[in-house]
Amino acid sequence: TTTTTTTTTLPQQTVPSTPTGLSATAVSSSRIDLNWNDNNNETGYTVEKWINSAPVVIATLNANVTSYQDSSGLEANTVYYYRISAFNQAGDSPFTSWISARTDATTTTTTSTTTTTTTLPQPQPPTGLSANAVSASQINLNWTDNDIHEDGFRVERAGNGAAWTLIASLAANTTSYIDYAGLNPGITYSYRVSCFGASGSAVSNTASAATPGVIYVDNMAGSASRNGNIWDAQVTITVADQNGAPVPGVIVDGSWSPGGADSCETDNSGQCTVYNTGLDKKTVNSTTFTVTDMDMNGYVYDPGSNNETSYTVVMP
Repeated sequence: TTTTTTTTTLPQQTVPSTPTGLSATAVSSSRIDLNWNDNNNETGYTVEKWINSAPVVIATLNANVTSYQDSSGLEANTVYYYRISAFNQAGDSPFTSWISARTDATTTTTTSTTTTTTTLPQPQPPTGLSANAVSASQINLNWTDNDIHEDGFRVERAGNGAAWTLIASLAANTTSYIDYAGLNPGITYSYRVSCFGASGSAVSNTASAATPGVIYVDNMAGSASRNGNIWDAQVTITVADQNGAPVPGVIVDGSWSPGGADSCETDNSGQCTVYNTGLDKKTVNSTTFTVTDMDMNGYVYDPGSNNETSYTVVMP
Protein backbone atom coordinates (compact mmCIF):
# COMPACT_ATOMS: atom_id res chain seq x y z
CA THR A 1 0.00 0.00 0.00
CA THR A 2 1.41 3.41 -0.96
CA THR A 3 0.38 6.59 0.85
CA THR A 4 0.84 9.93 -0.89
CA THR A 5 1.01 13.05 1.22
CA THR A 6 0.25 16.39 -0.43
CA THR A 7 1.22 19.64 1.30
CA THR A 8 -0.57 22.81 0.30
CA THR A 9 1.32 26.01 1.03
CA LEU A 10 -0.94 28.97 1.66
CA PRO A 11 0.22 32.34 0.38
CA GLN A 12 1.87 34.48 3.06
CA GLN A 13 -0.50 37.10 4.40
CA THR A 14 0.54 40.74 4.67
CA VAL A 15 -0.55 43.36 7.18
CA PRO A 16 -3.60 45.28 5.92
CA SER A 17 -3.22 48.83 4.70
CA THR A 18 -4.76 51.73 6.63
CA PRO A 19 -8.52 52.00 5.95
CA THR A 20 -9.51 54.92 3.77
CA GLY A 21 -12.47 57.24 3.47
CA LEU A 22 -13.38 57.29 7.17
CA SER A 23 -16.23 59.73 7.87
CA ALA A 24 -18.34 60.54 10.93
CA THR A 25 -21.91 61.87 10.74
CA ALA A 26 -24.14 62.86 13.65
CA VAL A 27 -27.67 61.58 12.98
CA SER A 28 -29.19 62.63 16.31
CA SER A 29 -28.29 64.03 19.69
CA SER A 30 -27.21 60.56 20.85
CA ARG A 31 -25.86 58.76 17.79
CA ILE A 32 -22.93 59.13 15.38
CA ASP A 33 -22.53 56.94 12.29
CA LEU A 34 -19.08 55.97 10.99
CA ASN A 35 -18.43 54.84 7.41
CA TRP A 36 -15.26 53.79 5.55
CA ASN A 37 -13.98 51.89 2.52
CA ASP A 38 -13.41 48.14 2.78
CA ASN A 39 -9.83 46.81 2.67
CA ASN A 40 -8.99 43.71 0.62
CA ASN A 41 -7.23 41.43 3.09
CA GLU A 42 -8.56 42.22 6.57
CA THR A 43 -10.17 39.77 8.95
CA GLY A 44 -11.68 42.58 10.98
CA TYR A 45 -11.62 46.19 12.13
CA THR A 46 -10.92 47.97 15.43
CA VAL A 47 -12.84 51.17 16.24
CA GLU A 48 -11.45 53.59 18.84
CA LYS A 49 -13.02 56.67 20.46
CA TRP A 50 -11.27 59.35 22.48
CA ILE A 51 -12.59 59.03 26.06
CA ASN A 52 -11.20 60.68 29.19
CA SER A 53 -7.94 61.80 27.55
CA ALA A 54 -7.10 58.41 26.00
CA PRO A 55 -8.05 56.27 23.00
CA VAL A 56 -10.48 53.47 23.95
CA VAL A 57 -11.54 50.48 21.82
CA ILE A 58 -15.33 50.65 21.48
CA ALA A 59 -15.84 47.94 18.86
CA THR A 60 -14.14 45.01 17.13
CA LEU A 61 -15.88 44.25 13.83
CA ASN A 62 -15.82 41.43 11.29
CA ALA A 63 -14.24 41.51 7.83
CA ASN A 64 -15.98 43.49 5.07
CA VAL A 65 -17.85 45.70 7.55
CA THR A 66 -17.77 49.33 6.39
CA SER A 67 -19.92 51.12 8.99
CA TYR A 68 -20.53 51.44 12.70
CA GLN A 69 -23.18 53.22 14.78
CA ASP A 70 -22.01 54.70 18.07
CA SER A 71 -24.89 55.35 20.45
CA SER A 72 -23.21 54.45 23.73
CA GLY A 73 -23.36 57.26 26.26
CA LEU A 74 -23.28 60.12 23.77
CA GLU A 75 -24.39 63.54 25.01
CA ALA A 76 -26.14 66.20 22.98
CA ASN A 77 -24.17 68.98 21.29
CA THR A 78 -20.83 67.29 22.02
CA VAL A 79 -17.80 66.67 19.77
CA TYR A 80 -16.49 63.08 19.65
CA TYR A 81 -13.32 61.78 17.97
CA TYR A 82 -12.91 58.41 16.22
CA ARG A 83 -10.31 56.38 14.33
CA ILE A 84 -10.14 52.81 12.97
CA SER A 85 -7.57 50.20 11.93
CA ALA A 86 -7.78 46.92 10.05
CA PHE A 87 -6.25 43.65 11.21
CA ASN A 88 -5.55 40.08 10.10
CA GLN A 89 -3.28 37.23 11.19
CA ALA A 90 -0.21 39.17 9.99
CA GLY A 91 -0.90 42.15 12.26
CA ASP A 92 -2.67 45.50 12.59
CA SER A 93 -2.65 48.33 10.08
CA PRO A 94 -1.74 51.88 11.16
CA PHE A 95 -4.74 53.76 12.49
CA THR A 96 -6.47 56.36 10.38
CA SER A 97 -6.26 60.01 11.36
CA TRP A 98 -8.70 61.13 14.03
CA ILE A 99 -12.01 62.42 12.64
CA SER A 100 -14.80 64.08 14.59
CA ALA A 101 -18.53 64.82 14.61
CA ARG A 102 -20.75 66.86 16.91
CA THR A 103 -24.01 65.33 18.13
CA ASP A 104 -27.18 67.30 17.50
CA ALA A 105 -28.47 69.70 20.15
CA THR A 106 -31.39 68.41 22.23
CA THR A 107 -34.78 70.04 21.57
CA THR A 108 -35.54 72.17 24.61
CA THR A 109 -37.77 75.01 25.72
CA THR A 110 -34.96 76.81 27.50
CA THR A 111 -33.22 79.75 25.90
CA SER A 112 -29.70 78.44 26.32
CA THR A 113 -27.81 75.33 25.30
CA THR A 114 -24.80 73.89 27.11
CA THR A 115 -22.06 72.68 24.78
CA THR A 116 -19.60 69.98 25.85
CA THR A 117 -16.43 69.31 23.87
CA THR A 118 -14.17 66.28 24.16
CA THR A 119 -10.66 67.73 24.06
CA LEU A 120 -7.72 65.88 22.55
CA PRO A 121 -4.36 66.42 24.29
CA GLN A 122 -2.10 69.10 22.90
CA PRO A 123 0.62 67.67 20.63
CA GLN A 124 4.10 67.28 22.07
CA PRO A 125 6.80 68.96 19.94
CA PRO A 126 9.71 66.97 18.54
CA THR A 127 12.96 67.53 20.47
CA GLY A 128 16.66 67.14 19.81
CA LEU A 129 16.47 68.21 16.17
CA SER A 130 19.96 68.05 14.65
CA ALA A 131 21.24 68.92 11.17
CA ASN A 132 24.42 67.45 9.67
CA ALA A 133 25.82 68.50 6.29
CA VAL A 134 27.34 65.41 4.68
CA SER A 135 28.16 67.03 1.34
CA ALA A 136 27.74 70.26 -0.59
CA SER A 137 24.27 69.10 -1.64
CA GLN A 138 22.94 66.99 1.26
CA ILE A 139 21.96 67.65 4.90
CA ASN A 140 20.68 64.89 7.21
CA LEU A 141 18.08 65.67 9.90
CA ASN A 142 17.27 63.64 13.02
CA TRP A 143 14.85 64.26 15.91
CA THR A 144 13.00 62.56 18.77
CA ASP A 145 9.26 61.85 18.40
CA ASN A 146 7.51 62.67 21.70
CA ASP A 147 3.87 62.39 20.60
CA ILE A 148 1.84 59.18 20.26
CA HIS A 149 -1.16 60.77 18.53
CA GLU A 150 0.39 62.73 15.64
CA ASP A 151 -0.82 62.25 12.09
CA GLY A 152 2.57 63.21 10.68
CA PHE A 153 5.41 65.71 10.55
CA ARG A 154 6.18 68.80 8.49
CA VAL A 155 9.77 69.82 7.73
CA GLU A 156 10.56 73.48 7.02
CA ARG A 157 13.79 75.05 5.77
CA ALA A 158 15.21 78.57 5.62
CA GLY A 159 18.45 79.44 3.83
CA ASN A 160 20.64 82.43 4.71
CA GLY A 161 17.89 84.24 6.61
CA ALA A 162 15.15 83.63 4.03
CA ALA A 163 11.54 82.84 4.99
CA TRP A 164 10.55 79.37 6.16
CA THR A 165 9.51 77.04 3.34
CA LEU A 166 7.75 73.67 3.66
CA ILE A 167 9.98 71.03 2.04
CA ALA A 168 8.42 67.75 3.23
CA SER A 169 5.33 66.19 4.83
CA LEU A 170 6.16 62.88 6.53
CA ALA A 171 4.24 60.00 8.07
CA ALA A 172 3.65 59.57 11.80
CA ASN A 173 6.55 58.13 13.86
CA THR A 174 9.18 59.43 11.43
CA THR A 175 12.39 60.58 13.14
CA SER A 176 14.74 61.47 10.26
CA TYR A 177 14.84 63.18 6.87
CA ILE A 178 17.48 63.61 4.15
CA ASP A 179 17.39 66.99 2.43
CA TYR A 180 19.05 67.08 -0.97
CA ALA A 181 16.54 69.21 -2.88
CA GLY A 182 18.02 72.39 -4.25
CA LEU A 183 20.85 72.83 -1.73
CA ASN A 184 23.78 74.99 -2.76
CA PRO A 185 27.39 74.82 -1.55
CA GLY A 186 28.63 77.26 1.06
CA ILE A 187 25.16 78.13 2.43
CA THR A 188 23.89 77.89 6.03
CA TYR A 189 20.44 76.30 6.20
CA SER A 190 18.10 76.29 9.19
CA TYR A 191 15.42 73.67 9.86
CA ARG A 192 12.44 73.10 12.11
CA VAL A 193 10.08 70.11 12.36
CA SER A 194 6.49 70.18 13.59
CA CYS A 195 4.17 67.30 14.45
CA PHE A 196 0.51 67.73 13.58
CA GLY A 197 -2.77 66.02 14.35
CA ALA A 198 -6.43 66.57 15.14
CA SER A 199 -5.65 68.86 18.09
CA GLY A 200 -3.15 71.12 16.29
CA SER A 201 0.60 71.19 15.81
CA ALA A 202 3.79 71.74 17.81
CA VAL A 203 7.18 72.83 16.49
CA SER A 204 10.66 71.61 17.41
CA ASN A 205 13.83 73.52 18.18
CA THR A 206 15.69 75.08 15.25
CA ALA A 207 18.83 73.37 13.93
CA SER A 208 21.29 74.71 11.37
CA ALA A 209 24.04 73.30 9.18
CA ALA A 210 26.31 74.83 6.55
CA THR A 211 26.97 72.98 3.33
CA PRO A 212 30.69 72.97 2.50
CA GLY A 213 31.94 75.23 -0.25
CA VAL A 214 33.26 73.78 -3.51
CA ILE A 215 36.84 74.29 -4.68
CA TYR A 216 38.22 73.59 -8.13
CA VAL A 217 41.16 74.39 -10.41
CA ASP A 218 40.39 77.68 -12.06
CA ASN A 219 43.61 77.99 -14.02
CA MET A 220 47.04 76.41 -14.55
CA ALA A 221 50.09 78.14 -16.05
CA GLY A 222 53.66 76.91 -16.48
CA SER A 223 57.15 78.02 -17.43
CA ALA A 224 60.63 76.57 -17.83
CA SER A 225 64.26 77.65 -17.48
CA ARG A 226 67.46 76.01 -18.73
CA ASN A 227 71.04 75.89 -17.55
CA GLY A 228 73.24 73.91 -19.91
CA ASN A 229 72.04 70.32 -20.15
CA ILE A 230 69.72 70.74 -17.17
CA TRP A 231 66.34 72.43 -17.18
CA ASP A 232 63.65 73.22 -14.60
CA ALA A 233 59.84 73.36 -14.89
CA GLN A 234 57.23 75.03 -12.75
CA VAL A 235 53.41 75.12 -12.78
CA THR A 236 51.22 77.63 -10.93
CA ILE A 237 47.73 76.48 -9.93
CA THR A 238 44.89 78.92 -9.20
CA VAL A 239 42.09 77.62 -6.94
CA ALA A 240 38.60 79.18 -6.78
CA ASP A 241 35.35 78.48 -4.92
CA GLN A 242 31.80 78.06 -6.22
CA ASN A 243 31.53 81.85 -6.57
CA GLY A 244 34.77 82.14 -8.57
CA ALA A 245 36.63 83.75 -5.65
CA PRO A 246 40.25 82.75 -4.90
CA VAL A 247 40.67 80.48 -1.87
CA PRO A 248 43.82 80.72 0.29
CA GLY A 249 45.10 77.87 2.44
CA VAL A 250 44.18 75.03 0.05
CA ILE A 251 46.58 72.08 -0.07
CA VAL A 252 46.96 71.06 -3.71
CA ASP A 253 48.24 67.51 -4.31
CA GLY A 254 49.46 66.14 -7.60
CA SER A 255 52.26 64.45 -9.46
CA TRP A 256 54.79 65.12 -12.19
CA SER A 257 55.27 62.80 -15.16
CA PRO A 258 58.12 62.13 -15.44
CA GLY A 259 58.87 62.92 -11.83
CA GLY A 260 56.91 62.20 -8.69
CA ALA A 261 54.38 63.43 -6.15
CA ASP A 262 54.33 67.12 -5.27
CA SER A 263 52.10 69.56 -3.38
CA CYS A 264 51.74 73.23 -2.51
CA GLU A 265 49.49 75.54 -0.45
CA THR A 266 47.64 78.46 -2.00
CA ASP A 267 48.40 82.01 -0.88
CA ASN A 268 45.96 84.92 -0.44
CA SER A 269 45.56 85.14 -4.21
CA GLY A 270 44.48 81.48 -4.34
CA GLN A 271 47.69 80.46 -6.12
CA CYS A 272 50.57 78.09 -5.43
CA THR A 273 53.46 76.75 -7.47
CA VAL A 274 55.05 73.31 -7.84
CA TYR A 275 58.53 72.67 -9.25
CA ASN A 276 60.23 69.87 -11.18
CA THR A 277 63.95 70.60 -11.28
CA GLY A 278 67.15 69.01 -12.54
CA LEU A 279 65.64 67.56 -15.69
CA ASP A 280 68.14 66.18 -18.25
CA LYS A 281 67.51 67.66 -21.68
CA LYS A 282 68.91 64.51 -23.31
CA THR A 283 66.19 62.26 -21.83
CA VAL A 284 63.33 64.59 -20.90
CA ASN A 285 61.89 67.10 -23.33
CA SER A 286 58.61 67.76 -21.47
CA THR A 287 56.99 67.16 -18.10
CA THR A 288 53.32 67.21 -17.04
CA PHE A 289 51.87 68.09 -13.65
CA THR A 290 48.41 66.65 -12.84
CA VAL A 291 46.25 67.73 -9.89
CA THR A 292 44.97 64.65 -8.02
CA ASP A 293 43.35 66.18 -4.93
CA MET A 294 42.76 69.37 -2.97
CA ASP A 295 42.04 69.76 0.74
CA MET A 296 40.66 72.68 2.73
CA ASN A 297 38.54 72.71 5.88
CA GLY A 298 34.94 73.68 5.06
CA TYR A 299 35.32 72.85 1.36
CA VAL A 300 35.03 69.83 -0.91
CA TYR A 301 37.08 69.34 -4.06
CA ASP A 302 35.01 68.96 -7.22
CA PRO A 303 37.27 67.78 -10.04
CA GLY A 304 34.33 67.93 -12.42
CA SER A 305 34.37 71.72 -12.12
CA ASN A 306 38.08 72.06 -13.04
CA ASN A 307 38.86 74.28 -15.97
CA GLU A 308 42.16 72.39 -16.20
CA THR A 309 43.51 69.35 -14.39
CA SER A 310 46.92 68.85 -16.09
CA TYR A 311 49.55 71.19 -17.52
CA THR A 312 52.52 70.20 -19.71
CA VAL A 313 55.74 72.22 -19.66
CA VAL A 314 58.06 71.81 -22.68
CA MET A 315 61.84 72.08 -22.44
CA PRO A 316 62.98 75.56 -23.57
